[in-house]
Order: sequence, then structure tokens, then C-alpha cells
Amino acid sequence: MTARQPYTFDLATGNVLTLKEAAEGNANYVPIINAEIAKQIKVRKLELLTPFKTIEADRPFYLNHNGLVIYFEQYEYTPYAAGMPEFVIPLKAFR
Repeated sequence: MTARQPYTFDLATGNVLTLKEAAEGNANYVPIINAEIAKQIKVRKLELLTPFKTIEADRPFYLNHNGLVIYFEQYEYTPYAAGMPEFVIPLKAFR
């Protein structure tokens, strides 16, 4: 099986960013992310092994040019053939 271990650093300080910090410190970051993931699951018509409910407050993530990326491991929510589904949450969603 494949596993990912992301490291997201604050380039100004060199410190590892938490998910809350990457979400611009928004206190409602978990519900915002959950809503966006649920929407993307529906739009992409992903076949789920178990219903999606919520992410953990310290869920692994990384940043790309389009926003904050939450991903799930193989078999966590989707069949092996789906790989590791990624969900890009635009940073403007946290403003």
C-alpha cells in the first residue's frame, strides 16, 4: 500500500503549519472543509465505501497553487481503484 506524509511549512518562519493555520486561522475551518468535500463528492459522483461525515481537526493536508488540499488514503472512503482522492479547498472559502 502507498502512504503519504505531507509537510507544509510557513516560508517566513520555517515552522510546520497546522491545518487551522493554513485555513487562515478561521475557527470554522472544519465545517467549511467538510461542506466543500461533500459538494465535490457529489459533483464527481465518487463511489464511497463508507459515508463521508467529517475530517479530523488535524487532518493531513498540503497546499498547491489552487488552495488547500485534503486527501484520503486508499480504502479510507473509496475503493482501491479510486486511488487517494484529493479535494482542493480554495483559500477564499476561509475568508
